Amino acid sequence: MSKKRTKYTSAFKTKLVLELLQN
Repeated sequence: MSKKRTKYTSAFKTKLVLELLQN
């Protein structure tokens, strides 16, 4: 459970970073 949650959080952060970089 913890690993899955961490994976989702990591992916979410990565998505935010990519969007910020594009902007």
